Amino acid sequence: MNMELVMEEIRYNEFIITCEACGNVKKFTVEKSDDTENLFQKYQCENGCGRNMLSFIKLGLLRIGEKTNTETVV
Repeated sequence: MNMELVMEEIRYNEFIITCEACGNVKKFTVEKSDDTENLFQKYQCENGCGRNMLSFIKLGLLRIGEKTNTETVV
């Protein structure tokens, strides 16, 4: 059985910010991608390191479903 899968959505649930200068790591629980942008813009390392030393990663779940045949009307 040959079944094609399609990505339906990504549900972000964790956001991790790391300071590359001092090694400080902070984890946040998030509901959506917009939350991560706001957190990163407002975040300042508690050791006073420069923002240029921050990195981040978004963790989440990828929902996958079966590809369905659809028609496009132009």
